[in-house]
Amino acid sequence: MKHFTVYDNVGNILRSGTVTDDVDVQIQAGINEFVIDQESDPENDLVDVTSNTVAKGAKPPPPIDMDYRKARSEIYPSAENQLDMLWHAMDDGTLPKVEPFYSRIKLVKESYPKDNSVVPGSVSIYGVD
Repeated sequence: MKHFTVYDNVGNILRSGTVTDDVDVQIQAGINEFVIDQESDPENDLVDVTSNTVAKGAKPPPPIDMDYRKARSEIYPSAENQLDMLWHAMDDGTLPKVEPFYSRIKLVKESYPKDNSVVPGSVSIYGVD
């Protein structure tokens, strides 16, 4: 018995099997299929088309069928972080300042600096709805 593998021009294994030694595996002419005398597992292997050898375990896993909304929601920054990124882009001049968004956020940031030097509730911000 001898093993055979039929593969396409990019290395995907189309079928594999065994035949008796006196049988040659042939394919239909002109359909971009190739044969090598090697054993393969179509579920896990690919054929290296440059060397015509079976690359064991080289088949990539199938893509995960995931809803794009779920996939995106898992990696997007939080809405809070997205808004902060926009504000900083406006503050450093990368984006034009959008009012009243920019000024309102700037007023809060200045009233309560990161150094915690202001006691919450001790500052009144006027002119804010």
